[in-house]
Amino acid sequence: MTDSNFDFGVDLTLPPRELVEAIRKEYMADDPSQGRRLQRGFNNALTALSKDLYSDEAHFVLELIQNADDNAYSEETVPQLTFHLSPRQLVVTNNEVGFIAKNVVGLCDVGESTKKGDKLRYTGEKGIGFKSVFAVSDAPEIHSNGFHFRFDRTDKAKMLGYIIPEWIEPTPEIELGITTIILPAADGKPLDTGKLRGVDSHMLLFLRKLRTITIHDGESQRTYSREDDKEVTRLTTVIVQEGLPASRSVLDTCIRTEFTVDMQSVPDEKRPSITSTAIVLAFPVESSRKAKPDSTSQLYAFLPVRRAGFSFSIHADFILSSTRQDVFTNRPWNKRLISGISEAFCNAVETFKKSEELGCSYLEFIPKENEVPDEFFKPVRQEIVKLLSKSKCLLSSEGVWSFPAELCSEGETFRQLFPSSVAREIFGFDFVDARMG
Repeated sequence: MTDSNFDFGVDLTLPPRELVEAIRKEYMADDPSQGRRLQRGFNNALTALSKDLYSDEAHFVLELIQNADDNAYSEETVPQLTFHLSPRQLVVTNNEVGFIAKNVVGLCDVGESTKKGDKLRYTGEKGIGFKSVFAVSDAPEIHSNGFHFRFDRTDKAKMLGYIIPEWIEPTPEIELGITTIILPAADGKPLDTGKLRGVDSHMLLFLRKLRTITIHDGESQRTYSREDDKEVTRLTTVIVQEGLPASRSVLDTCIRTEFTVDMQSVPDEKRPSITSTAIVLAFPVESSRKAKPDSTSQLYAFLPVRRAGFSFSIHADFILSSTRQDVFTNRPWNKRLISGISEAFCNAVETFKKSEELGCSYLEFIPKENEVPDEFFKPVRQEIVKLLSKSKCLLSSEGVWSFPAELCSEGETFRQLFPSSVAREIFGFDFVDARMG
């Protein structure tokens, strides 16, 4: 898990069980009269928290994936996250290095995080974080690096159950050396595959570390993976069902490009001390590298946010609403990222030029006039066209990359009457390569 200077007022050098007991003493959890007074003090914050937790029951999966991507891994480890789903519980395992004391303390507060202010290293920023699991479980357990504890919200009147840990002894099934989170199903809410809706290979597209997500649901096992080969990324799915051979399919092949944006002119309290950030674009292509525009492509801030009307995927470190479902449109930081998308697209053209198929088909990725309905993102199309007009982005019929103003696009009859060499001599221009449409 993550590290920081966050301090709860307990001795962080205590052994795991003693640390949990020390946190309980801080909250006076074993003194009923004091505990009630403390609960009243926390009540408003915890009530607001509970409303956020239950606004979207599937949100907790994003938080678990996000946390796994932020975790620390040994150099020889391929980061993996596994979900074991049954109606009575969801068991989540992650081969990270493991919890340290500050991680435990960070879970035992409202609005705090051991990742706060460090977007260069961590995907997450919401204090709600792990607590989103309460949307599906009243007694989540954590077993990691010698720590074995749970939070108990089975008594709905005890709001402090969100933040006060209690020690539990691990069962023999708990595997040592990996982090295990157990989410027993809340009463009357059996778990089903709907809770993991949306999890597929695309979840991995813009994560920093995590490369494999596996789901066991009792009937089958699905393993989603991301494989990188320079600028080419393949998203694959392997399905294993009892009695059948494993089937592997490539869900998508993308060309990924990265562009660094200077953010010094738009400082934001959510991104302290960060002076630059990367915008990463993923363009779906055929096996031949021909452009394969996909209208279902999404906007990402490491994890999916929503669709924005583009036929390629966009990742940027947007500042999001607490539900992760939208971008704050009034923040200068986000406005700078919007302008950076068009710059990133034009920068990607240099990569497109390396492939004849993609170089001649990439214009298909530029949205048409009304394909981007979102007012916040609509200027991106116009800016892409404006920037491309100033670059050698079109291939001539003679095979030379040229400025748009240097080329002409005419019908086949005109081209037959005036071949490229004649057109250059008489009119001073060449034609756009016919393959560019």
